[in-house]
Amino acid sequence: MSSSDPILQGKLIWAGEHWINYLRPAGADTDSAQLSLYHSSYSPAGEGNVAFVIIPGVLEAVCTDNRDLVEFILETMIRGKNASLDRELAVFDAAFRRGGDICQAPSWRIELPEHLLEASWSELGEPVMVYRSDRTIQRRRPAFTLLFFAQEGEIRWDGTSLPGSPYSRDIWREALGGDARSSCVLALAETMIQPPAKSSS
Repeated sequence: MSSSDPILQGKLIWAGEHWINYLRPAGADTDSAQLSLYHSSYSPAGEGNVAFVIIPGVLEAVCTDNRDLVEFILETMIRGKNASLDRELAVFDAAFRRGGDICQAPSWRIELPEHLLEASWSELGEPVMVYRSDRTIQRRRPAFTLLFFAQEGEIRWDGTSLPGSPYSRDIWREALGGDARSSCVLALAETMIQPPAKSSS
């Protein structure tokens, strides 16, 4: 590494993956199912998975295999940042297993004591590599991430496919610029840091 290569200064807060699978029937203005899964490789609360599952009339809860991680994810990723998930939700213990082909059709299996949720992503686009050098933005969003937007997605509850399909979300215009992008996306190699305070001199 040459002396000119940049080295990020600051404290590592979180590293992991964020898997999003939001489905909506054609012509509807509300989601039929939402899965927002944080797979944590590094955090002050350790490793593990925290999944926000919103299936109206079926389940609205947080599923996890590390209860200590739930509060950390809520405080770091959700409160004041994600209005649809920023509310009181029951917490359930669950077992998580990744499957499928990461390059073509990855999936997650979430096993609850009496139910099974399965989610899949397919027709993945080319990765969008994002680095946010602005320190203010780094405090609110991962400093680095790889985004794979999926044109197809599915969520199954106890073996039954839920209605709906991916749709375009305007949230990506503000985050990335350009056009709206799919509501089904996997974010790999996410890294969130706390940049050092700017010098007053």
